[in-house]
Amino acid sequence: MRDDGRGEVAVAGRYRILPLGWTLQLELTPRRDDARVRRALARFGAPAADGRVVLRIKRGVVW
Repeated sequence: MRDDGRGEVAVAGRYRILPLGWTLQLELTPRRDDARVRRALARFGAPAADGRVVLRIKRGVVW
């Protein structure tokens, strides 16, 4: 996945289809220092020092 370069959050990710399920990993990074955006991203996980949040979702038979 690629980000279009606009909006409050930069998005980078990968989607993988596996024989018994699928995985999605997204890196969500605020484009500027905005407390509202950082709080919203923190709902998805613990932010790194740069404000980036990594979201991982796995679904399928074995997860």
